[in-house]
Amino acid sequence: MNRLFAIAAVLFSFELAAFLVIVPWSSLWENNLLFSYAPLMRPILLHTVVRASLTGLGILNLLIGVSEVRHYLKRQRYQR
Repeated sequence: MNRLFAIAAVLFSFELAAFLVIVPWSSLWENNLLFSYAPLMRPILLHTVVRASLTGLGILNLLIGVSEVRHYLKRQRYQR
């Protein structure tokens, strides 16, 4: 069960990282359904600083995922 949780956590971290790095710069972000419900949020969420901040969070998530993989592999090596 521990191995399954570790794999799920790493995959989630990589998936979230890919989403946060790619989507803020795509047309999916610009044509967001949220903007029709809250039009005042549009200029804020389309601002370059907000997009870059989300990309930075994605990169941080990627680093966390890599760290988790390294930690898991190191733990596996010492258990043998």
